[in-house]
Amino acid sequence: MKHTTLAIAGVLAVALAACGGPSEEAKEFYAKAMQGDASEMMLGDLALKRGESEGIKTYGQTLHQDHTAAGAAVKKAADEAGLKVPATPTREARDEHEKLAKLNGADFDKEFASYMVDDHKKDIEDFEKAAKSKDTKLAKLASDTLPVLRKHLQMAESLNQ
Repeated sequence: MKHTTLAIAGVLAVALAACGGPSEEAKEFYAKAMQGDASEMMLGDLALKRGESEGIKTYGQTLHQDHTAAGAAVKKAADEAGLKVPATPTREARDEHEKLAKLNGADFDKEFASYMVDDHKKDIEDFEKAAKSKDTKLAKLASDTLPVLRKHLQMAESLNQ
């Protein structure tokens, strides 16, 4: 009986995989993207409150708006794939938020812009890789998001100078 149950479980696992369940790549990408969007919204909100320059405040607003839209697209794609993805900021972003919350004025602006340059470079690398995926839905979402991430990087670089 025990062997029969294990055999049936194995057959079911193979059948589910063959039915086109979400790949590990999709699970990881959607979760990371959703957390990234939540992180950018959180940090963008902080820039609106604590930023000294209008450029930083505008950038914070842009991050919040763009990543709200991107998060909705990721959630829709994950839902269609039958995945539940975390909508909480990453540990790294929470740590940065804590660091930034202690800064004021030009010190805040400098640290925020520097972090955003590094963060968006990593994001672009991840999304470029995902854009080459064999999972066409994942690849399309990543490709569609790349121009926004590149815009965010350019904005952060100009603020970082």
